[in-house]
Amino acid sequence: MLSFAKNSPTGDFTFYDPWLLRSLGIAADKAHNPGRRYLISLGGDVRYGGTFEISIGVDDWVAKTADSVERIINEAGADGFEMQWEGNTGDAKFVPAASKLLAELKARGYITVIGPYYGGTSRDYARLPLDNVDFINMQMFAMNIQDESSLAQHTRAAIEQYPSDRRAEARRKMVFGLNSNHRHPSPPVGLEVLKDLTAEGEGVAGVFTWDAEHSAKTMSPPWCLEKLGAEILRGGSPAMTCSW
Repeated sequence: MLSFAKNSPTGDFTFYDPWLLRSLGIAADKAHNPGRRYLISLGGDVRYGGTFEISIGVDDWVAKTADSVERIINEAGADGFEMQWEGNTGDAKFVPAASKLLAELKARGYITVIGPYYGGTSRDYARLPLDNVDFINMQMFAMNIQDESSLAQHTRAAIEQYPSDRRAEARRKMVFGLNSNHRHPSPPVGLEVLKDLTAEGEGVAGVFTWDAEHSAKTMSPPWCLEKLGAEILRGGSPAMTCSW
């Protein structure tokens, strides 16, 4: 996930740090890792352009946003986008505009992800239809929960925010959001809950970790959340030897 494309009320999105895009060497990385995919994340923290707002008509905004986001995707050599506004998602225009943007970028062939955080924007995102959504990046670390039973309960509650007729689909697309930079749940707690959910037949589509810099440099051993999470998702039962 590449963070972030700053919000634009007129649909003219720009990446907040163009130098980062140039320095990552995405094309070379993808050549060596053909299974890896990069997404441009829209919005994010409200302090960095993450407030949803529109100052023109919805259809015009969607058309301009799709073009500007596509331009960023192509410039970066990325594969799609994640919708992660963290402010003003209760706006009356959010659902129609977000739904049309997802449909437009999916029609153009891109991976589409929504990034609600439970306890904040998740109820607003749950109002979006899932037809054009590939994954739901549910950021469970936003609640800063350390207790295993409480985290499992809140994870189930996050799915139950979706209407009953879309709940099974939401579960199939949900990606379990954990943190690699000292924000609860700690790695062993998050991985144990992932293991329990998988064993109960309530498995999720994958694991999202924030963020790559800390996964590589802070985690012990490096990338342990990702590696152990993948093993659990494949049905394994690894020792939870993973810490900040």
